[in-house]
Amino acid sequence: MKRIAATSDQSFPRKATDWVVHSTFDKTFNLTDLKQPKMLALMATGEKIVPGGIYLSQKDFREIRQALPKVESIKSTENQLFIETVGADWEIAISPSEQTILSVKGIKSVQAEKLLAAGQKISAVTGFSYPLASFGDPQNNPYFQMMREFNQGNELQKVVDYLIGRGRGLTPAGDDFLLGWLFVDWLNNQSTTLTKAVYNRVENNQFTTDVSRNFLTRAINGEFSQPLLAVADFLTETENTYDLAELIQAVVDYGSTSGLDTLAGILSGLLLIRGVK
Repeated sequence: MKRIAATSDQSFPRKATDWVVHSTFDKTFNLTDLKQPKMLALMATGEKIVPGGIYLSQKDFREIRQALPKVESIKSTENQLFIETVGADWEIAISPSEQTILSVKGIKSVQAEKLLAAGQKISAVTGFSYPLASFGDPQNNPYFQMMREFNQGNELQKVVDYLIGRGRGLTPAGDDFLLGWLFVDWLNNQSTTLTKAVYNRVENNQFTTDVSRNFLTRAINGEFSQPLLAVADFLTETENTYDLAELIQAVVDYGSTSGLDTLAGILSGLLLIRGVK
């Protein structure tokens, strides 16, 4: 058995759990326990820090990734992951040192306006086929009127139902948009209405993909990627040294249009709460 080390965020499960391979890609592979929406994503060190991520050396990731077609069992205990395949076994010591928990609240209106203004200058096209710039303007935002009209009580479920699973890919555009909206909602002292409406649709697999259910479930719990945590710091601190263009680019660089679609949700959420002090 090969004994290696990896890092993860603080959400690595403490209970003994059996896992199976859900999906594999060049730079990552996902594990599921077939019981809950949350998954684990194994990747090489240097990839973006995301909730549920486990980060291995390039060599270890490559070796395990190549052995996955012959996997026999995958188990986890507190701070350990065991992968058994035909021909090789790994015992991975997990160090839960990466931060993905949103710990700041209170959006500053001046910072929100800076982000909205920056967003209005980005012409890149989102997964909705609209440029990101349109989402920073209430007159051109394709969903803002619907969000504002139904932003209360059970009515909000209509907006979530319209967006959930909308689009193509592992994380449809509508789901990434909802993640961005949840992000703003968390920073704005989290309303139970939005989180409940999203939870109603991710608690089972009828409405969207498993990968989206994973990220949206984590967002409901305040878990976000490190590029988004940096945006959170920018929005909640009037005095900071962040380069806004770099913050935006770090989010945009995630996936094909996932980063843009998440930013579309963030801009729309900021428009919705405009005037917050």
